[in-house]
Amino acid sequence: MSRTKSMMISSKATRWLSVNRPNRATDDQLRAVLSAAYACAEDHVAIERRASDYASSFAVEEISVRISGGPKVLLVFKDLGAASMLQTAKQHRPVELYDPRREIEVYRQVLTDRNLGTAKCLAVEADESSGRHWLFIEWVQGDLLWQCGFEAWLEAARWLARLHDSICLPAPAAAEAHLRVLDGNFYREWLVRASTGAGGDVLSALRDRYGLVVDGLLALPQSFIHGDFFPSNVLMHANGDAARVCAVDWELAGGRTVVDGRGGAQRGRLDGRATPRHRRRLFRCTAERKGGVRRLRHDAARTGPVQVARRVAVSGLVQGLDAAERTPDRLAG
Repeated sequence: MSRTKSMMISSKATRWLSVNRPNRATDDQLRAVLSAAYACAEDHVAIERRASDYASSFAVEEISVRISGGPKVLLVFKDLGAASMLQTAKQHRPVELYDPRREIEVYRQVLTDRNLGTAKCLAVEADESSGRHWLFIEWVQGDLLWQCGFEAWLEAARWLARLHDSICLPAPAAAEAHLRVLDGNFYREWLVRASTGAGGDVLSALRDRYGLVVDGLLALPQSFIHGDFFPSNVLMHANGDAARVCAVDWELAGGRTVVDGRGGAQRGRLDGRATPRHRRRLFRCTAERKGGVRRLRHDAARTGPVQVARRVAVSGLVQGLDAAERTPDRLAG
C-alpha cells in the first residue's frame, strides 16, 4: 500500500510539535483567525490539531475544524514565520530565498479562481508586527507523484504546461505577490555559489561559456513557475477518469524561463523507469497546449530544442553543485 500525504502522525512528530516549538500558535489564536474566515463567533469553532509528518521547511499541522457543530472540515495549517522554519531548512536554504509572504500571496492572489486544481486558500494571517505568517488551505487526499506510475507523471507534466500557459503576471503584480525575480543576476549567482563550493578550477571550463547559457535562457519565453516542482511536492488525486494534480509548497514561486521550470519533475525518481523515451515524452507533455504543441523558437541555432535542453541541464548542474555543498548527502534534483 502506498503512503499518502494523509493524517498519519508519529510519536516523534507529536513530541516535536509540543516540545520543540515554544512559538507554537495557541488554539485560541487559531480559533480567532478561523472564526473571522468563517464569519462566526470564536466559541463556535472547535478544532483538533496534530503535526504533519510531511513538513519539510516550515511547521505544518493538519487541523480538523467543526463550525457551530457542523461537519468536520479538514485543512492544513502552515506557519511560515521565520521562527517556525525547520532547522534543516535554515542550514541548507540560502537566506535570500526566504520571504514569509510569498506562499501566502501566491495562494491569495495568483492561484485563486484559476481552476488549476490547487488547494483552496481558506484563511490567512499576515502580520509583520507580530511575525505571524499563517496559511490555512484545503486538505487534499492523494498519492505523492513519486509513488505513482508513469502515466501520472505525464499528467503532471501536462498540468505544468497549463500552469505556464495560464499565468503570466506583469512586473507590478509579481512584486505584489512577492514572487522571486529569476533574471540574469539570479542565474549568474548560481555559478558564483557553485564555484565557491566546488573550489579550485572545477568549473573553469564552464565559466567562460556560462554567459551564453544565461543569454539563451533569458531569450526564451518567461512565465510563472512553481520553483520547487519535485515529485514530493505534487499530489495526485483520482477523480473518476480524471486526475486532480495538486502542487503544494509554493515557497519558491517566481518568474522564469518556462522550460527550466519543468526540471524537478523530470529529474525526480522513477525507480529506474526513466528511459530516454520516458524523458522525451515528459518533455513533449510539458510543451503541450490546447492548440497542439508549443514550438520553441527556431530563428537561431542557439534556441533549438537540443540547445535549450543543454542550457537547462547546465543551469541545473550549477545549482546542483551548489546544493551539494550545502547538502552533502544528495544533489538537489
